[in-house]
Amino acid sequence: MLSQLPTLTEDRILSNDVLKINKLYEYFLASEYSQTFFYKEHVASLKYLLGTYSIEEDDLKMAIIETLEKMYSRYFDEVSVFCELVPEEIDSNAYLLNLNIEVTNNSIKNTLNRSVAITNNKIDILKNTNILLYK
Repeated sequence: MLSQLPTLTEDRILSNDVLKINKLYEYFLASEYSQTFFYKEHVASLKYLLGTYSIEEDDLKMAIIETLEKMYSRYFDEVSVFCELVPEEIDSNAYLLNLNIEVTNNSIKNTLNRSVAITNNKIDILKNTNILLYK
């Protein structure tokens, strides 16, 4: 397990668990699967998953859970991910992706809850970006 998360920001390296859980989520949203040739199978990208698993809702949910668990387990002792897709009532091509990511490091739990509006298999609006629960 890695204790520090490198960044390309002025923070440089993150060792605080709360900052790491947020930054990893940001990476998941912003990453492009094709941004590297060396680590192609290891890039966690929501955009890629939306394009690859857009037809089968259950496959998309499982892919998101597996990808996030793999990504977060590099930095935390224990990881649990809950993923829910809630269809929009007005637009059949839109839904809300609700994520709950719970991590444990040195017996301290942190939970990140986020929602992302998806329209036509593209990220539309980020919601609840200020929710972070500590346990």
